[in-house]
Amino acid sequence: MAWIFYYQSTPESEWKVSEVKYKAEVLKLQPPFITALELNQEVSEGMTREELSQVSYRGPLYFDFDSEDIAYVIPPFKKFLKSLEERGVSLEQCSLYATGGRGFHVTIPMEVFIPKVTGRGFKNLPAIYKEMAWDLAVDTMDMRVYSSRRGRMFRVSNVKRTNGKFKVPITASEARIMTPELYDDITSTPRGMIEPTTPEFNSSLGTLFTTCSEKVNRNRNRNRSKLDEELIARFNNEFPPTFLSIANGENLLKDVGFQMIATQLAITTVAFGKTEQELLEACKNLVANHQSDGHRYNTESKRYKELSRMYHYMLDNPCYEFSAGGLISLLDDKTLATDLEPEVEVPEGASLEGKDEDLGLDEETTKGVFFNKSGIFREKFDNKEERWKVTRISCVGIENITKVESINEGTRQFESQGFEFEAYVDGEFKGIGTIQDNAFNTSNMLHQTLGAKYSAGVDCTDSEARAMLDIFRRKSILGGNVVISLPREGLDVVEVPDKDSESGYSLLTMYVSAGKNGVIPKNKDYNFKFQGMWNPEGEFRVNLLKAKELEDTERIRKFYDDFFDLFPKEIMARVLGYFLACFLNQIFRYHFRKFPSMQIYGQAGSGKTEVASIVSQLHTYTNTIPVLSAGSTTSFALRCYLEGSASVPVIFDEYKARELGPKRTNEFLQVARNNYTGNEGARGNIRSGSGSSTLFVDKNKNSAPLVFIGEQIEDQTAIIDRTILVNTNVGGAKNRKLTFAERSRFYRVKQGLNEGFLGMWGLLCVKAAISTPHEDFADTVNKYIVELSERCEGLTSERPIYNNAVILTGLEFGMKVLETVFGGWYSPKFQSYINEILDNIETSIPINKSEATKVIETLAYLSNSKDIVISLEEYEDYMYCIDEATGKECVDLELRSCWDKYAKYRRAQGGELLFDSESSFITAMLEHEARIRGGSASNLGSSKYIVRLDLQMLYEEFQIDTFDFSGM
Repeated sequence: MAWIFYYQSTPESEWKVSEVKYKAEVLKLQPPFITALELNQEVSEGMTREELSQVSYRGPLYFDFDSEDIAYVIPPFKKFLKSLEERGVSLEQCSLYATGGRGFHVTIPMEVFIPKVTGRGFKNLPAIYKEMAWDLAVDTMDMRVYSSRRGRMFRVSNVKRTNGKFKVPITASEARIMTPELYDDITSTPRGMIEPTTPEFNSSLGTLFTTCSEKVNRNRNRNRSKLDEELIARFNNEFPPTFLSIANGENLLKDVGFQMIATQLAITTVAFGKTEQELLEACKNLVANHQSDGHRYNTESKRYKELSRMYHYMLDNPCYEFSAGGLISLLDDKTLATDLEPEVEVPEGASLEGKDEDLGLDEETTKGVFFNKSGIFREKFDNKEERWKVTRISCVGIENITKVESINEGTRQFESQGFEFEAYVDGEFKGIGTIQDNAFNTSNMLHQTLGAKYSAGVDCTDSEARAMLDIFRRKSILGGNVVISLPREGLDVVEVPDKDSESGYSLLTMYVSAGKNGVIPKNKDYNFKFQGMWNPEGEFRVNLLKAKELEDTERIRKFYDDFFDLFPKEIMARVLGYFLACFLNQIFRYHFRKFPSMQIYGQAGSGKTEVASIVSQLHTYTNTIPVLSAGSTTSFALRCYLEGSASVPVIFDEYKARELGPKRTNEFLQVARNNYTGNEGARGNIRSGSGSSTLFVDKNKNSAPLVFIGEQIEDQTAIIDRTILVNTNVGGAKNRKLTFAERSRFYRVKQGLNEGFLGMWGLLCVKAAISTPHEDFADTVNKYIVELSERCEGLTSERPIYNNAVILTGLEFGMKVLETVFGGWYSPKFQSYINEILDNIETSIPINKSEATKVIETLAYLSNSKDIVISLEEYEDYMYCIDEATGKECVDLELRSCWDKYAKYRRAQGGELLFDSESSFITAMLEHEARIRGGSASNLGSSKYIVRLDLQMLYEEFQIDTFDFSGM
């Protein structure tokens, strides 16, 4: 990425662009102007707001002081320098200039207010600097110089101006004694550059920079309401009548301050694309007649100055955006701002004067009920000019929460889930309120739901309560506040209607979490919001979107050095790869219809839970991912977590089949099997309403990433085939004492997790996944499937190949994301993880054994057992033989007695039987691949329940433990 700057060859010439590495050569040409900041890309006129928000800037904090008379500029300039010194800033570390006109320039190196400056720059830096300047502002400080886009041109030192003067550097001592005469003298000739002393970090300016940066970035991400955008477009860059009324000093709220008026008028002027002069012209009567609320604005010149000052502050300022509500807040209670209401199609014969006819609803529907900021009212039946207050509760910003029930031929079918709104009582904000549709069925239910919550009565009839439902819904539609609820936390793939698509829908990749601005990226066509299926705030409550930007600092790099060395490579390669792949869970499920679970097993004290809980912090910022205890988590609770996540892993700890019992074990294993393909389940349920209940089918999708942890491996074939296996016993982990260095590393990693260092990487992964085409990830998976298949020729099941391709894709994805911050510093570490999986793929993929083969393996174990109750007796239950027909070494098994002892053993161990009955076991054994058919007779007898198996095939192909033939 090449950094650039702009310059002008002459004061009137077009702006030219040059790379920063050529700046010295450009300055030798003595251009009169160059931009104060450098940019990481060229900026064109047609760039959108979103595109401009991605431009990064770097360069010193700069200030410009200017006025009609240098004598008027000097005192506030000195005052500003003194305020810097009072903050502990050394002026010798700054660059001071007399511009040769009627002012001064000051620049402060970034190192003074940023602890560790990197070359990566900052987004929105001009706006951040404007906020800092606003905090440090004095008279004559020019707020117009903090423009975004290509930036602001600053005069170059020692280049002759048209007035014959020069912009020249000055010392701090000269600045302190500056006079108009001295100014005129020192700007008459060029001067040598004054090298500032080495900059040192100043905590006061550092805090100011951090505060302003957070303010700008927080507000930059706000969504402008659809109504406000529609108003700007509707008036076609002309002032609305309400604005002109306020600018004329009419209909203002009593005792409203001039500064508040100036703020809202300036915001509106900038939003509507009007000039400073047009603002001042429109406000002539306001300026002339406003009754001052203090000495600050007690003259016309002061009021004009404040309007001008606020205009330049709002220009290119992302912290403030036009809101119709801002203008309305300046009006008295009797004034209606109908021009700022949403445009609606008015039914024939309806009126728009003052009440709820502007909702497009007739009086028969509204029952005379209407809302305003003081509460909910209805007309009196005998006198429609009089109002009756239904309740003191006011509902503002009503959102209709819906979910997409179905998409058919590009048309969405919605099911309303209720409303969300800002609740006010007697004008005082009481928080965010919610209400479901059935609460409007009767006045009593409305009072219990709404009135009781806010300690305010609701006095209406049942028909008026039902009318409010129509008003709520209509207001949400007109305000552009029909919200589609997304029920799963994390990175999700969302289907939206698309009539131009053959399928009738298109896909959006979105990150979903609770809270305001909890869904990214914003969508121009649909208003999305998270609302959990079982808990509106979600089960995980991840706060990943609050993560700060990951930077290459010494402390963060030390954290990642420790993190990658925290666990053995054999463990880290698979666990890290899996948790990185979890971000892509729904993408993989969409393209491949499956995603593996992870099974972590090992002895007590081997770090099973620790590795999962630490690496899972990729998916949150400063809070933690819950680790569910198998013993205390009900099936319903587990279902809530699995249905409530799109990419956040569900961690199920202390899985012990013996302690859970057969019923709960079977329930969990069924869930784990279905999780692989994300099968949709369905249950009958009851929907309760007002005085009635209905049956309905409750559908759910078990598609969250699943990690389960236990001391023993769950070896059911269907589970093994669907999981990534991680054995934490590598390296003799049990009971090994940590060295001091290892313990120190562990606590440093814990501290870094508390500060969200891993979540910062996670947020980068989210943004990368959103911006990357799904096909790129699918291609990477397919690439690894080919490579793994070549290394595992003869593997009968393709699932383990796919499962490992998924975690390899996760590792490659995470490596590329981390390279955007640290370059290739950690790439060798990731490559070692990738090689660990590729080089050991044949041994890491367990042999896919059938249930019958697993029983044979158990029988081989029982032949070696010393327990007389369950041990197999040679020559009674089994025996060695050489088949005369084939010449092969074999084992003969008496199936009925073998089944009896196998069943006793499994029940004693608390394990499940792999066959439901003796007959199903015998049938499977008679069909086993190792059976020798038509061989010589067995010495065990002539029973039809004797089977002869090829020992070489059992030992070599199926890797069965050896039978004990010591009695031969």
